[in-house]
Amino acid sequence: MSEISITSLKCSNCGAPLPAPNGPVKRIMCPYCSSENIIEGVEKNAEILSKENIMGGLKFELNDPTVHKMIVETLCKSECPPVDIFTEVDVRRARKVVVPAYWFDNCTGTATVSYEKGVEREQQQIVGKGDKMRTVTKKVTEWTPMTMAVNDTCDFIVSGNKDYTELFKRLYPDGNNPELVDVELLDYPAEANALSYDIPDAVVFNNQVKPHMEDILDKKAKRILSDGMTRNISLSGGSSIQKGEMRRISMPVYDILLDYKGKDYSLYFTGNGGNVVYDSLPVDFERRDLINGKQKAIKKFISPLKILFTVLGIMGCVLGLIMLLTGIFAIKTCWGCIPIGVVLLAGAVFAFINMVKQNKIYLADKAKMQAELDAIIAEFTDAKKKFIESKTALKGVFISLTENPEAFDGLKV
Repeated sequence: MSEISITSLKCSNCGAPLPAPNGPVKRIMCPYCSSENIIEGVEKNAEILSKENIMGGLKFELNDPTVHKMIVETLCKSECPPVDIFTEVDVRRARKVVVPAYWFDNCTGTATVSYEKGVEREQQQIVGKGDKMRTVTKKVTEWTPMTMAVNDTCDFIVSGNKDYTELFKRLYPDGNNPELVDVELLDYPAEANALSYDIPDAVVFNNQVKPHMEDILDKKAKRILSDGMTRNISLSGGSSIQKGEMRRISMPVYDILLDYKGKDYSLYFTGNGGNVVYDSLPVDFERRDLINGKQKAIKKFISPLKILFTVLGIMGCVLGLIMLLTGIFAIKTCWGCIPIGVVLLAGAVFAFINMVKQNKIYLADKAKMQAELDAIIAEFTDAKKKFIESKTALKGVFISLTENPEAFDGLKV
């Protein structure tokens, strides 16, 4: 019988630390989620990889403190994170899942594209009748049916397990060319949950890879033809998709489940943390609406009196100068224009003085509203700063990281 050296155990359901087994114990109850864990050792995952004919894959490269920091930074990406999110969010699960996948390397596609190409020509037409008959020149577009060939080469990583089909399209997008580790070096931890294939590679290729490749070819054709006058672009001529080299690989996924005030939120990280996927994050809608409302108010905040006095002041200055100059240069006939001009100029000066006063009030009110907005935004910044300085880890499976500097180092306020 093979032996293994156990340095730490984690719950296969939620990822929380498990107590050390006492004697020849085969089952351990998780103190956090009450799940029963069977101690089988790392041989379990090695046997699954061998049974599924896995050729290689990627490793889990993140430790618990790094995952903790990634969860914190992901929560900050919410459109308006709640101020109490770091004290109220509960990490209910942080498990490692080994997902079987198919890697279609150098998948090539060729398609015949049909389209219509337009050419503008001048055409002369006779219009009118009798003496009013004349010749006019009009521009017309003549459309000619045409075809062209388009091809491309791509790599596709597709889940071989139904539960992760849609997730993989986002976690490992097209063009991802990972540096795989040989299967002999894939020392997945004992708590990792290694899944099995439940979708044949032929089904995956026909239902996912081929349609996706045809979509890539269609977009490439439209991009190529976008510079010219074309229409009705389609792959009506058919396509040929070749799978290239297909490998059975294993891809690591960190499956995180959070609870915030009774609502669940799921996060997924790739094995190296290079990509994060989630559908939604906690949002403080009331605070968001308050911030948006003040931002809009600041943009629209302008004194109507300022506009009024500005217009009147300019008009008064112009008319006053006109009347004053007219009275001076034509004093014998238009001497009465002089007092009118003086009055208009005086009115313009009065309008200018009032405009200055109104502008001071406007700037003061705008500064006050901006200060209120800054204070609301600073609430979350202050909460995150306090969380980092306190070094109190998120509640749940990572609470044991409290006071661990590695779980907070590098977090930005």
